[in-house]
Amino acid sequence: MNAAGRAVGILVLIGVSAFGKPAQANLIQNGDFAGGSGADWSLAVDEVYFTPGAQLHTAPCPDPSFCASPILQVVPFDGGYGWFEPFDLGFGVLSQSFATAPGQSYRVTYTLGGIGASPGFFVAGFDGSAFLPSTTLFSPSGSGVDRIPVPPGFLDNAPTACSTPSFSGEFPSGCSLWEISPNGITITTESFTTTATTGLSTLEFAGSAQGASWFVTHVSVVAVAEPSSLSLTCLGALAAGFLYLRTSKRRTRRQA
Repeated sequence: MNAAGRAVGILVLIGVSAFGKPAQANLIQNGDFAGGSGADWSLAVDEVYFTPGAQLHTAPCPDPSFCASPILQVVPFDGGYGWFEPFDLGFGVLSQSFATAPGQSYRVTYTLGGIGASPGFFVAGFDGSAFLPSTTLFSPSGSGVDRIPVPPGFLDNAPTACSTPSFSGEFPSGCSLWEISPNGITITTESFTTTATTGLSTLEFAGSAQGASWFVTHVSVVAVAEPSSLSLTCLGALAAGFLYLRTSKRRTRRQA
């Protein structure tokens, strides 16, 4: 292959690479809780409730003596470190805010762990929208059934009883029929894609469990490259290669 051909090949590879593997920066700071540090994260002990459209809301505990103290604990987990959520009076709500572009899609990924045999509840939130873990299963309270599949769209039309905080230390009053149960020790990789609605977005993790605990680590938020921009990158590289090859051929003819 002559020099012109090699140059075209390199340009084509660049275009294909740009199309297939866009490099995106993680917007989350300290998503791995490096060295056991909780830096860049905020923790509150609130109550959590939902409104129709799977909207997540938090409300401060009205009586600090009732809710647990908001102490951010980071422990060894999944080969590194992770947030340890032990709260059973109120929800531990871990959050971090970061700059985003309104209308831009983002991919959220995190590792979730659960240990214990009692019911609990865990949910992620992005700009106020709630996202249940996709691989964690539900356990209806008092039914004797250990596990059943997560009902699709369970939070899309939250029951009326879920629309106000209960401060019971459990899933909001009237919604406790369905509780995520971290039976035994489970570790799953969770992810979801959503769209930013403001220029400063907030990612939240909220959990509560009686006699059980949650763990979170390997948190990332990356922008999803738009197919149109990737296509333009690829086409631009191919066009540059074509023009280079055409110019090279003309020079070769003139020299001949």
